[in-house]
Amino acid sequence: MKQLQFVIYKYSKTSIVDRAIKLWTRSDYVHTGFVYDYPTTIEPIGSTLFNLHWDYYSLRTSRHKRKVEIWSKYVNDESYNKVKHFFEDLANKAWPYDWKGILGFVVKVSDSKDKYFCSEGCALSLVKSGLWPNVKTEIIHPGFFREMLIVSGFRKTQELDVPLPFE
Repeated sequence: MKQLQFVIYKYSKTSIVDRAIKLWTRSDYVHTGFVYDYPTTIEPIGSTLFNLHWDYYSLRTSRHKRKVEIWSKYVNDESYNKVKHFFEDLANKAWPYDWKGILGFVVKVSDSKDKYFCSEGCALSLVKSGLWPNVKTEIIHPGFFREMLIVSGFRKTQELDVPLPFE
């Protein structure tokens, strides 16, 4: 058994992007990622807003001060490895972020099958691993992802302020 963890970012008033996501989704949760090797995560990041791609990231280098929640569940080794390999593939290939998919929370757009936004990628990893049933991952925003984690037995194990201090 291995502990599978996801990070969920709470809304920050200092971020214009967070304000837009909160408005679109009506949720205080605005971003998600996979905890790869704490404090390292795999999530969409980039040097500019429109240059986002999936990559390795550290909770020690967050650009905005905010609270994050770590959600955890013990799963069998096979399921854990499927999720981990899914994210390693996204990061190692610098998989592009799905801006078009994000617009789907505001207007009707077709889903991109070759790009994922944050919570869509996190949900898809759980579907592909067999831990979740086949759900429409393209409609899962960060707040909805958090609720689905709760229903599927994940527990909030930490609440932190980021960026984390360097030790």
